[in-house]
Amino acid sequence: CVNASTSAMAMPTAIATAILAGHGNSTLQDNWLPTMASGERIVVLAYLERASRYRPEAIETTAVADGATFKLNGTKTLAWHGAAAHACLVSARLGGDIAWFM
Repeated sequence: CVNASTSAMAMPTAIATAILAGHGNSTLQDNWLPTMASGERIVVLAYLERASRYRPEAIETTAVADGATFKLNGTKTLAWHGAAAHACLVSARLGGDIAWFM
């Protein structure tokens, strides 16, 4: 028997894990990946926007450097299983590129 709520969390968590493993800095990877792998912490994606209509490349949320951090400006319409998450990876435009912020 598979717990439906656990299996529903598997896909967004797997995608967030792959993004963090492939593109996160070593501090984020060291602090988050072990507990994500064990299921202790759940990280999901916040990438959908009203205007993007399921086209992630059309996002309008922006990120601007603010000292050692970034300020994000925009609205996401959905963070898949966000209510159960310990953190979100949020997509935003940084210059002309799409970047992920945690």
